[in-house]
Amino acid sequence: MPETGNQIRRRKGQEMRAGTRPYPKYPSKESRIADTSGMFDDDGLYVYPPNSGFNWVEKVDPDGKGYLPGGKVS
Repeated sequence: MPETGNQIRRRKGQEMRAGTRPYPKYPSKESRIADTSGMFDDDGLYVYPPNSGFNWVEKVDPDGKGYLPGGKVS
């Protein structure tokens, strides 16, 4: 029987703590600030492309009039 998602997550965590699996490497804030690809701003935060979000009210009920103001998810 295959492992469930929780069993996989637990096993990976135990392997990292035991030293048999390396911890994931994430870019530091300094490297994100130095990045020149335009994906990060001067503070190292990700810059979402314009009009990249969606209105979840339209996703749930595309024919409805929208019962909540806004509802944009980025």
